[in-house]
Amino acid sequence: MTELTKQIIATAPIRSRVAFALGAAGMVLDALKQDKDGYALASDALDLAWKWEEGQPVAGASLAEYIDSDTSKDLGTRELDYDDQSMISALIAITMAIAYAARKAYEAAGENVMPSPIWEVADDSILEVVSRASAVPGFDEKRLERMAKVILTSGNEGISKLGTSITRQCVLEA
Repeated sequence: MTELTKQIIATAPIRSRVAFALGAAGMVLDALKQDKDGYALASDALDLAWKWEEGQPVAGASLAEYIDSDTSKDLGTRELDYDDQSMISALIAITMAIAYAARKAYEAAGENVMPSPIWEVADDSILEVVSRASAVPGFDEKRLERMAKVILTSGNEGISKLGTSITRQCVLEA
């Protein structure tokens, strides 16, 4: 899977890379169900990130609230509440995918000022999303591979381009 992930990072347009990261993270969302509030926050954050990926007007700052804020939306602080390693891995995969989407939303809007946890996220962070997600019991590696193939066969307009969105349904049904 690492090779397909690297291929996505190297060749896919921005929205396709975001879709892949969100798809991988979404696969482990259920690992957070023991934490009702954390699950709801992570679900809301993923929904918002998918809206940006699908071309809706979502500000990077709106996504960044789930990663670095003084509000109850900050998912990163929830990690301290978890003893279960699978929940920690799922939470990290999800927060990294949201941070990646936030970074790309800031960049697409031409905004260079962003919170430092968002600034620190780069394209190779997708590898960490996949690594953390795959550490969650029940993670479906074959499904992720199918998602990768869908993304790689979707029109590549070039790595530096925003690209067209790939619907959430298309990615998650792979």
